[in-house]
Amino acid sequence: MITINIPYSKSISNRLLIIHFLSKSTIALNHLSQADDTLLLKGILEKISNQQSTNFHTHNAGTTTRFLIALLSTIKGNYQINADERMNQRPIIPLIEALKELGAEIKTTSQTKTFPLTIKGKNLQGGKTIEISSTQSSQILSAIAMIAPYCKGGLKIKYPENQTSLSYLEMTLQMMKRYGINLEKKDNIIDIKQGTYKIEEETFEADWSSASFFYAFVAIEKQKKIFIPQLKANSLQGDRIIKDIFQKTFSVATTFNQEGAIIEYCADLEKQPQEIDFTTCPDLFLPILIADVCTSSQLSYKGLQTLNLKESQRLDKSIEQLQQFGIKSIVNNEVLTIDKTQICFDNTPKQIKTYQDHRMAMAFSLLAIKNKAINIENPQCVSKSFPNFWQELRKII
Repeated sequence: MITINIPYSKSISNRLLIIHFLSKSTIALNHLSQADDTLLLKGILEKISNQQSTNFHTHNAGTTTRFLIALLSTIKGNYQINADERMNQRPIIPLIEALKELGAEIKTTSQTKTFPLTIKGKNLQGGKTIEISSTQSSQILSAIAMIAPYCKGGLKIKYPENQTSLSYLEMTLQMMKRYGINLEKKDNIIDIKQGTYKIEEETFEADWSSASFFYAFVAIEKQKKIFIPQLKANSLQGDRIIKDIFQKTFSVATTFNQEGAIIEYCADLEKQPQEIDFTTCPDLFLPILIADVCTSSQLSYKGLQTLNLKESQRLDKSIEQLQQFGIKSIVNNEVLTIDKTQICFDNTPKQIKTYQDHRMAMAFSLLAIKNKAINIENPQCVSKSFPNFWQELRKII
């Protein structure tokens, strides 16, 4: 059995950093993700604490950018945030509009570009209900929810009933409760009371999103057994659903012990054709897609509406890359299926474009199991979420 060491959860780490900062806790955070996004946020927060800078560049880090905009709106001072060009195309404006309802002073560059933007931090006024109309990113909801206890009078947040990626919002709310905030969620309204965070111990666990690529490997290879430390069954992460999807669809079973999870292929598990809805788990699309094209599975995909708003136009670009292997996509009533009738893995050299998207690089690297002459463009982009990915992958390929 091969041990694969995956990062601590980036999603948990980024939320914990914001909560820890607001709590003014002196407890050390020893189990943070080493992903670029987390290190970036950690470094910026340290500079704010030490009053070293008021001008920050968040690159193409969506979580870091959204969380920081909300946080700085509550901290007295004048700040500037700049970001990569791609961030101008990702959902930010609905967050700014919601914060302005609370009295935030945020100015964007122009009507066509969001960044750089300036923030004049101040005490925000709560005691009311704000309505978020955008469904494009649950990070907007999480960003506002985490600062809500520090708004005078607390805050009620109403979000659309068809909100995407709700599992990430649930993670945020669970962590807020764990660290002392009184809140209640009923239907699509969150009622958050004014209060302060209290941290007595840190939360950490291995990252289920990163684990998903090794589930895909086991599904394709059908031989290896993998052990992943700190991968927890009772996880805060919604992407833990990957274990259920891979068991039903690819005959990959998961068993847990006190140290982590064992993943293995079990031929006696009956495969079931599935329509998978990615509305709540968009980060799982790529590893499932690659497992699909490399096996005899019969899948259809829906809930893909946010994928083109990620680090790259993830849906369109992944379909484009698969075409060089003779794999076609069929879209009918917003449901995607994959046509594998002309698939060709002939070991001829293939260049995989990643568009600076970490998940594109990790997912398409698994095609090397079927086509040995694959070259991944810009492989270092995996450091955004999984810096040691190539080192761990070499253990099994």
